[in-house]
Amino acid sequence: MDSRENLSLLDGSAMGLSGLCLAHCLILPLIGAALPAAGAWARAPWVHVVLIAFAAPLAVFALARRVHGRWPPTRLLALGFAGVGLLAWGAFGPEGSEVAATVAGAATLGVAHLWNWRRIQAA
Repeated sequence: MDSRENLSLLDGSAMGLSGLCLAHCLILPLIGAALPAAGAWARAPWVHVVLIAFAAPLAVFALARRVHGRWPPTRLLALGFAGVGLLAWGAFGPEGSEVAATVAGAATLGVAHLWNWRRIQAA
């Protein structure tokens, strides 16, 4: 694999993790209504810690890399950091804001990784 494929794999993995955050936030509560044991797992605080522990470093590593000697645009980095911040707000913020913040953060981070993937492909 060349460096472009490695970078694309990073962004693809990060977009998949954003999708996992969305699934956790939107689908697991529905499953939890049908299966109470799954509902308890869906609301467990450790799940949020694990997802943030994977998402934040992967996002920084994937978005902040130089491609052919050029750093990413500041707007791309700001979008990525805003997405991670919203995910953290959803995971650790006040009760009641978790769904909206997590959905907004995962979508924002997904868009940042898509932008970065397109930037790499154009290089």
